[in-house]
Amino acid sequence: MAHFHYAKVWLETREDLQSLIKLDQSILERKTIVRAANVVNTVLELYLRYRRIVRRLMVCYDRMVQPQIRMFVKKTLEYAVVRMLEYRQELFDLMHVDYFCPNDVLIEMKMTPDDIDLLTAGKCQLESRNEFLDALIDGENEEPSVSEKSRTSSLAIGEKGEFRKRAISLIQKHERARVARKVAAEAKLRRNRVARISTDVEETKGAEKLEQAAIVIQKHWRGFRARRKIKHGYEKIEELLGMTMPAWRSREIYKTSRMGDIELSSDQEAALENLENRTRMEKERIWKTRGPDLVEDIEDEIRQWFLLWFEELGYFDHLPSAKEGGSILVSTGQVRTPQEYLASLSAKEDKNLVDDSSEEFDSMDNDESGDWRLRESKALGSLLQTDEEFTNQWHFRIEEISNPKGALIMDTIRDRLFYELQLEMREKADDVMRAELKSLNQALLADHARDPVKFALPKPQKYPGNLCID
Repeated sequence: MAHFHYAKVWLETREDLQSLIKLDQSILERKTIVRAANVVNTVLELYLRYRRIVRRLMVCYDRMVQPQIRMFVKKTLEYAVVRMLEYRQELFDLMHVDYFCPNDVLIEMKMTPDDIDLLTAGKCQLESRNEFLDALIDGENEEPSVSEKSRTSSLAIGEKGEFRKRAISLIQKHERARVARKVAAEAKLRRNRVARISTDVEETKGAEKLEQAAIVIQKHWRGFRARRKIKHGYEKIEELLGMTMPAWRSREIYKTSRMGDIELSSDQEAALENLENRTRMEKERIWKTRGPDLVEDIEDEIRQWFLLWFEELGYFDHLPSAKEGGSILVSTGQVRTPQEYLASLSAKEDKNLVDDSSEEFDSMDNDESGDWRLRESKALGSLLQTDEEFTNQWHFRIEEISNPKGALIMDTIRDRLFYELQLEMREKADDVMRAELKSLNQALLADHARDPVKFALPKPQKYPGNLCID
């Protein structure tokens, strides 16, 4: 099976996708395109190129066997489809049509409609056909009244009479033309007799012309037959040598093709099952050996964060909730520091000034113009991230991509399992540390209960919705 071929197609498609993403980013950075024609042509070109990429990715996903590579192909295919549909919506907003045939853009890109498999407006035809059938069914169920029957019968008689008149007129025209041709031929013969042209001479000339015509026809026919014989001989030789496929195919050829598809499907299922079994065994081993120690390490990390706040300010900050990210924000440094918290308290006096400046900035940012603005993509960032992951994990493993029965790359499996293990263990550690933080805050409030100034814990930090918790 052509595993190496499809691996090569995947690598070439990935390179084309990288160049397309760079072009897409450069267009998005421009934000506006002045002329409407430029907008349509640009969006059409990007849409067609993404469509071609999607078709090639579908072929790679269907024909490749290596399960780890197929996961990357599937993710890339999903994000590419989303990006293609985003440009499809841009085209609909620009052109206000569901179906189009971009001939000019296809000619510039040296493509045909078959290269991108453009759809036709079959939906509209199907709807009109259904409406027509419904109207016929409704008409058959309804019984016409007496007046309608008499009206339809009179109309039918009138239409039948008009049709007969037109038919008679047409027959008369052809008959007159035939008589005129006959009269013209007889007149020509009379003119020939008057001019004393011998009929014998005319017959000999006609016979000579017929003989010459027959010779020409025979000459061309013999040449055509000789060329066809030579061509058939070459085709037969090439067929015997296995250079060409015969026009007629036996059922064995179709059975062989079907068996190849079944073998490919079974290989894909076996490779996926092998990956799942190895992943399950590795997960059990990692969870058993690293799980308890990882929970203790996470708890120690959170306690160090508690201790940092207590040494700086004398109280503790709130641990982010599970919905916000939990202790992942602590380990990645996305929580506020004691110094930042104190700075935010002192900056409350300048809140009005900050609001005025932000409003002015927003008004400048939302300045509208007559140019067309492309929407922000929801899939472009994911495409870049998937491509970066593939580069980091498979850049130096090109041979494994084309080897469907090679060993699985356990490093990538372990990295994903360690990430899942950390998320699961962090949830357990966060639950324990939230209970511990609650008891610490209660003890802290009890210690400051008799202070002249009322002691209050800091308010929880508000986190934006686009924090990275990977």
